[in-house]
Amino acid sequence: MRMSPPAASDPSREVLPGGLSVDNHFFPPGTNVAVMIYALHHNPLVFKDPHVFRPERWLVSPSTTAEDVARAESAFAPFSYGPRACPGKGLAYLELGIVVAKILWGADVKGVAG
Repeated sequence: MRMSPPAASDPSREVLPGGLSVDNHFFPPGTNVAVMIYALHHNPLVFKDPHVFRPERWLVSPSTTAEDVARAESAFAPFSYGPRACPGKGLAYLELGIVVAKILWGADVKGVAG
């Protein structure tokens, strides 16, 4: 869902009274702003090797720090955020859980001594 997000961008939001400053750019009140989900998910400042499929990027390991994982989790928004988030988000996560359960159900899992 990070490599190919289901939505291209978040719905735009209107800047509130007082304006908004982002990265030394000022947006006056009433301006519509949005973030491209694809650009966020492929930002090299957030994700190391952003165009490479690396599932281990979500787990703390010798090659991935807790800061790397926290930064990745904070930028992961395939369904958007808030009240305008995708209404199918819950269904998508439910279906994902069912697929994982079916895969595990079909696997022959055995305990290892020690």
